[in-house]
Amino acid sequence: CDKKFVMPKAELGDAIREQTVWSTIAFLQHVWLVE
Repeated sequence: CDKKFVMPKAELGDAIREQTVWSTIAFLQHVWLVE
């Protein structure tokens, strides 16, 4: 079973924010590496 579905809403929000931050960082690193 997926942990996301059993998390409280606040924790899920934090997890989504954290994942968004890491996705943004990875995207920026990719852009910098390409340039």
